[in-house]
Amino acid sequence: MEGEALKLGKERVRDVLIRPLAGRGMVRGAGLTVAQHEAAMEGLAARLAYMTAPNLRALAEVVEANGAGKARNRWPSELLICQWARRLQEPPASDSQLVTTYLRSAAGRRARAEGWLVELYLYLKKMGRPPNDYVIRELKLEADRAMRRRARVQEAARFGGMDAADGRWLDWWFAAEARALAIMDAQDRAEGEAA
Repeated sequence: MEGEALKLGKERVRDVLIRPLAGRGMVRGAGLTVAQHEAAMEGLAARLAYMTAPNLRALAEVVEANGAGKARNRWPSELLICQWARRLQEPPASDSQLVTTYLRSAAGRRARAEGWLVELYLYLKKMGRPPNDYVIRELKLEADRAMRRRARVQEAARFGGMDAADGRWLDWWFAAEARALAIMDAQDRAEGEAA
C-alpha cells in the first residue's frame, strides 16, 4: 500500500483496533518504554493497514482474549498479532515485502525472461520464503505445463470449444501474471522517476 491508501488504512487500524483496545484497558508490554510502545503501535498500524474494518474488529476480539501478562491486559507481541491477522485476512501480495523485493531482484527478472514468473510469484505468495534450486527446477516444470495448457485452452477458444473451467483457469493465470508484472513494473517506474 502506498500514499493515501496507506494513510487511510493506518487510521482504520487505529480507530478499529488500537484505540478501542487501549480504551478498554489494554496496556503496553512489560519492559517497553512509552516511546517503544508508540513505535510498535505505529508499526502495527502500517502492517495491518490492508485489513478491512470487520476483520479488524474480529482481530480486536482475538487480541483482547489473548492479552499478555498476569492480568492478561498487556498487548501481545506484534508478531503474534500479525499472525492472527493473517489468519483472518491474507495481506495482498503487493504488501508482502518478500514478494515485492524478490520479484524485483535479479532472480525475478530472470524468471520473467525465462517464462516462469507466474509460478515464482505464486510460490512466494504461498510459501513466504525464497525458492531453493530444487524448487526453481519444479517451478520451471510447472511453467512448462502451464504454457502447454494455455496454448491448448486458447486453441480451443479460437474454435469455440473452450470448457468453462479452462476459461476460468486462463483468466486466473492472466490475472496472476498481470499482478506479478505490476509489482515489477512499479519498481521500473519508481527508478525512472528518481533518475
